[in-house]
Amino acid sequence: MKILKSKKIEYRKFNALKGSMSQYFADDSKLVPFTELKIVAKDDFDVAKSAKEGAKIKISGISKGKGFAGVMKRWGFSGGPATHGQKNTQRSPGSIGTQGAGRVIPGKKMPGRDGSKKVTMFTNLVSVDKGQGLIKVKGAIPGARNSKVVVYFANDFGFDQSEEIAKQHSEDLKTSVVDLPDNQKPQSEDRGSVFSRENTRLDPSAKADGVTLENKDES
Repeated sequence: MKILKSKKIEYRKFNALKGSMSQYFADDSKLVPFTELKIVAKDDFDVAKSAKEGAKIKISGISKGKGFAGVMKRWGFSGGPATHGQKNTQRSPGSIGTQGAGRVIPGKKMPGRDGSKKVTMFTNLVSVDKGQGLIKVKGAIPGARNSKVVVYFANDFGFDQSEEIAKQHSEDLKTSVVDLPDNQKPQSEDRGSVFSRENTRLDPSAKADGVTLENKDES
């Protein structure tokens, strides 16, 4: 029997400052947006600049604060109807519970303060600008300009194994197979060849686990 045991992927993290966004044309003529990040510590940049282009990285930052927002902006609600006798319900949340419960169920999506929360995302490393000390990552990342973000490179950074890390970037956890101790393993299905592979008929003289099998059909 095998047990799947979760094992966290080890990361090494750098502190960086979010810069401006831009875009470039890829080899297939597709427009690809990217964000510039400036690594704070020089020693960290000396290590990060050896990473391969296209390596998968994880970035965490504090999203922009949006203040008190309604359900359409905060949760993406579609809003109410604008006609058929409705009035002032275009952006209302609608029903917030049942009459029988007599209360609002905890976790109900309602208006409130939006943004200013930690957001973690995965993206690709586009390139490294060694002259200006910048790394460019694909797409937009959380936070305002000049805000602090944390950049996580997977263990070994993908410097020599970026292709393997690219296949695992969408999961924080991976599974490894662990064998049970010998005293907890189930008994083997091999019963001393009681059933012959050549002949599936039961052999009365065969022994299994030290017990002689008797043929009860004998008359």
